[in-house]
Amino acid sequence: MKVDAALRTTAQHIWACGDLVGPYQFTHMAEYQGGIVVSNALFPFVRRKVDYRVVPRVTFTDPEVARVGLTEAEAREKTGPVHVYRFPFKQVDRAIIEGEEAGFIKLIADRRLRIVGAHLIGPNAGDLLHEYVVAMKADLKITSLSTTIHVYPTLSQGVKKAADQYFREKLFTGWFPKLARWLIRF
Repeated sequence: MKVDAALRTTAQHIWACGDLVGPYQFTHMAEYQGGIVVSNALFPFVRRKVDYRVVPRVTFTDPEVARVGLTEAEAREKTGPVHVYRFPFKQVDRAIIEGEEAGFIKLIADRRLRIVGAHLIGPNAGDLLHEYVVAMKADLKITSLSTTIHVYPTLSQGVKKAADQYFREKLFTGWFPKLARWLIRF
């Protein structure tokens, strides 16, 4: 069925949502679209439009597989050079404690360090994905996640540690290690 960005059909007072209109056949997408339809039907003077820029996806397997945004290849094609950071769950203390060490987090950021994609395979990946969804919706930089305090020991430490990879990269590449070696020799 064809709808406009406000989910209105060609009949002026009829809106539609969910699997009927697509483009995503997820329960959470139908709920999102339903909220827009109700808002637009009841409050026509405050017209809301759909925003498909940040759509989370989760496959509830063991381990869970979750994704939001672009893949690495899509990001390179769309934005040019990208930063890619990976962090394994086997280095997250809570995952170790719970014996759920399989998997990793992969972050993709554009050259301005804005998160354009996040991919998780591991314990509670669907729950952990939401922090990336909010960060992408708010156009936050990867450094915002890295500098945010995360409760220890939780699986969300993996979210922070994946973002920390940006600073780790800066610490061990470029001019900083050369300066540090020079200072040590001095």
